[in-house]
Amino acid sequence: MSILAKTSGRPRQEYNITLDMAKHLAMVERNKQGHAARKYFIAMEKQANEMLDEMQQMVQISRADMFELLAKREREFTAVQAELEEALPKVDFVDGYTLTISNP
Repeated sequence: MSILAKTSGRPRQEYNITLDMAKHLAMVERNKQGHAARKYFIAMEKQANEMLDEMQQMVQISRADMFELLAKREREFTAVQAELEEALPKVDFVDGYTLTISNP
C-alpha cells in the first residue's frame, strides 16, 4: 500500500495541533459533526460557569458564617473581660487577705 495512492499522487502532510486548535477546527465545520462539537462545547462552558457560580455562592456563605462566628466570639470575649474586671477587686482582696494571714 502506497502513501501516494491515498493522496492522489501528492505527498501526504501530517500536522500536530493542540487541543484548542482541534476544538476550533471542529467548531467551524459546517456539518453535523461540527454542530455537535459546538453544542457540546457550549454545554460544557455553561456547566463550568454554573459550577463557578455555585462555588462563589459557597464562598460568600462561608464568609458570612465566619463574620457571624467572629462577632459571637467577640461578644463572648467582651463578656468574659467584663467578668474579670468585676472580679479583679475581689481577687486583690483575697490575695491581700492571704498575705496578711501568712505573714502575721
